Amino acid sequence: MEDLEDMANAVIEHVRAGKEKVYSLEDVERELGLDNSFR
Repeated sequence: MEDLEDMANAVIEHVRAGKEKVYSLEDVERELGLDNSFR
């Protein structure tokens, strides 16, 4: 369990440092074509 916490903390630090991109639900839906918009 401690290893999992360490990994989660590392990811959080990468996100805060701008090294890891974070996607919103809307971004993911749009990328997958699930945003109910007509193209």
